[in-house]
Amino acid sequence: LEEQMPVDFLTAEQKACYGQFSGEPNEVQLVRYFHLDEADLAFINNRRGDQNRFGVALQLGCVRFLGTFLSDLSRVPVNAQWFVARQLGITHITTVSVYAQRETTRREHNALIRDHYQYREFTWPWSFRLSRLLYTRSWISNERPSLLFDGATGWLIQHKILLPGASTLTRLISEVRERATNRFWLRLSALPTPEQTTRLETLLEVPEGSRTSHFDRYRKGPVTISGPAFNQAVDRYLELQSFGMQRLKLTGLPPVRFKNLARHAGVISMHKIARMPAIKRTAILVAFATAYETIA
Repeated sequence: LEEQMPVDFLTAEQKACYGQFSGEPNEVQLVRYFHLDEADLAFINNRRGDQNRFGVALQLGCVRFLGTFLSDLSRVPVNAQWFVARQLGITHITTVSVYAQRETTRREHNALIRDHYQYREFTWPWSFRLSRLLYTRSWISNERPSLLFDGATGWLIQHKILLPGASTLTRLISEVRERATNRFWLRLSALPTPEQTTRLETLLEVPEGSRTSHFDRYRKGPVTISGPAFNQAVDRYLELQSFGMQRLKLTGLPPVRFKNLARHAGVISMHKIARMPAIKRTAILVAFATAYETIA
């Protein structure tokens, strides 16, 4: 039953943007994340020397914007450095190189920011809350993992949770999507009676003297406009109706997932379905028979 989800699903752009700058922040982003209010200035001005004030201010802007601290502040875009420097009355942004030379100072400042602004590590209960959110979105809409990754990153930054490693987040998303998908297979495959399940299996059989299975015949249907074709269309509908899928209660199953599965059933080969585990095979045949009865 296990439906293996890809773990390495991030695009090159997502990898480049996660926890680091991929370009210069725009004016709106500068104001939103790098503006220093009176409380920020009071916190920053407790540091001694321009290099320490500048360094801690940049780290504060980074954690607000990126969701993490940078080990090398020279990677902060120049426009963001100048935006912060002007607010502090600093005229030379090269002072950041002096700050970068003292790693212990940087670590101390990061700890002070985390404590003062209440930033948290990605541990319980935050990991549980994010998992629940991702599961709901996966169950209802079966969103692509790359979209879930962007949503998760935004949620973490919004809730002041320091970003975990990208692999931690991709693994969590893959596990959540796998759980939601397996639950869908189980729920859907449990709907038909044993008799209906046995009957659905006959879709994959090739009748004697025929070159195609019932599955392929129902999938294609008539394509011409004629009296015989009309009779074939009626027969096709009645045969699909005889599976009794319309009596199944699909309430509680997300329509988007069901529609996607039925669409998937319409394009994959009968042989691939026949090789699936029993639960998955039954689920996809239920979706096929239900959807194609409506189409017929």
